[in-house]
Amino acid sequence: MVGMTATAGDVRSELRSVLDSMLSAHASSERVREVAASPAWGDEQLWNRLTEVGVHALSVPEALGGAGESIELSAVVLEAAGAHLPVAPLLSSQVAARLLANIGEPASALLPGLLDGSSRLTSVIAHPGEPSGARWPITATGSSGEVRLSGQYPIVLDGADAAAVLVQAQAPDGVVVAVVKPTDTGVELGRCDSLDLTRRIARLSLADAPASVLASGEAAERALERTQVEQAYLLAAEQLGAAQRCLDMSTSYAKTRVQFGKPIGVFQAISHSCANMYVEVEATRSLVEATGGALASDDWDEARQYAAALESFASETLLDCAQRMVQIHGGIAITWEFDAHLYLRRAKSTEVLFGRPSAHRAELLDLALAATEAKA
Repeated sequence: MVGMTATAGDVRSELRSVLDSMLSAHASSERVREVAASPAWGDEQLWNRLTEVGVHALSVPEALGGAGESIELSAVVLEAAGAHLPVAPLLSSQVAARLLANIGEPASALLPGLLDGSSRLTSVIAHPGEPSGARWPITATGSSGEVRLSGQYPIVLDGADAAAVLVQAQAPDGVVVAVVKPTDTGVELGRCDSLDLTRRIARLSLADAPASVLASGEAAERALERTQVEQAYLLAAEQLGAAQRCLDMSTSYAKTRVQFGKPIGVFQAISHSCANMYVEVEATRSLVEATGGALASDDWDEARQYAAALESFASETLLDCAQRMVQIHGGIAITWEFDAHLYLRRAKSTEVLFGRPSAHRAELLDLALAATEAKA
């Protein structure tokens, strides 16, 4: 993408077109189910194709070896992934890339492998509704560049097959971001059964595990704070893509399924349901674009509020759209062969992935009250 003279909107549109074409060809329903049923970490062929397009490097600064583009392009990648549900660690890799980019030079040694797709990284960082401070589940002891980590974390995206995990931990003198590898002493990453068949989940257990510190103190807090906002934005973009696909599948079926001599879309129960889905999807799209704009302009106060509102709304949008899709399709929707259950599973799992909607609404209230007090 670097060096293009087109506008930002043109670049996003072109990238969206390229990804949709690629995923339509290489992440069909049959292929997704085949990879999901295998023990593989993901679709390696598709991963290599995505690497060739440069998706892993999009929002990483050029000074760190990336393409130096806006995070809005990373959101386009996740939106396309949400529509097709490929078995590939895109969300975890994009969040890890953003965390490393926010840390900067001290984390640069981990970036080359991530950017060329040869090293898959994931992260464990706080989100709204989780304990913080001394109650954070992973603690660190030691000093300088080496610490030892202890604790457990129940949900690590793509953790069992990752080359390394970026871990937020609470040290006696503040928060740190450290890196552990599955092969390190005291590190256990066990794959767990997941409601979402297209996403790999692991449980992380650390028992006095040695870890290298990437950031600590104010630098770590700043990097984590920014990444928390960005991961909510990227997940919401993925949820938007999935919700749009639920809407598209529902309206297409409503136009072609005939009952009593008429397409079912002419009946109010169906047409009103599709209209409600459309309103929710477009409202979510507006919030995604507003959040992306705030992030691109480095307006973090506004971005925090947008992201809190967005992740609350996007989670509920996808869940409602997935449920309505099942209702509109009727009996076929509850069969194993039909893809509706894949989107419903994604909706339920992402609803709690980075904090429940209620937790994000509580955070939005706190941010709004803080802004009001600051103006007083």
